[in-house]
Amino acid sequence: MLNGVPILPEYGESMPVFQGLPCYAIAEPAPGYRFLNWSNGETTERIDFSISSETSLTATFFPTGETLLPPIIGADRTLAADENYAANGSVAVPDGVTLTIEQGATLRLLPEADLRIEGALQILGTAEAPVRIEAFREGSPWAPLHLR
Repeated sequence: MLNGVPILPEYGESMPVFQGLPCYAIAEPAPGYRFLNWSNGETTERIDFSISSETSLTATFFPTGETLLPPIIGADRTLAADENYAANGSVAVPDGVTLTIEQGATLRLLPEADLRIEGALQILGTAEAPVRIEAFREGSPWAPLHLR
């Protein structure tokens, strides 16, 4: 994000910015990735700057090992214990299909992501190893669970 405007540049793409004006950029990782740092060494996701000459600024991300869920879970599926999963949009579990989430599993949802359960949902968490369903970014919202 640059000055509040979402951008999706291709790797190595440059973007014009007016010299001398204050700017800010926010590194927003996609599901399955975490922000590491900016090419100037800054480690906060938001960086404020002013361009005085030709400058290059690159955000570095690293894979988290999260498994990205598909939009439709068409057959019985188990989210394994102590594994991490992410959804970047609606995830539907149709009638006749069971989604099982084992103890210790974590499911992170983007703000526009939700779970639509028309089949069955089994959440097998325990007090010692709870199932965590949480926002992709701490403090941000995510859409509801729809159970039918």
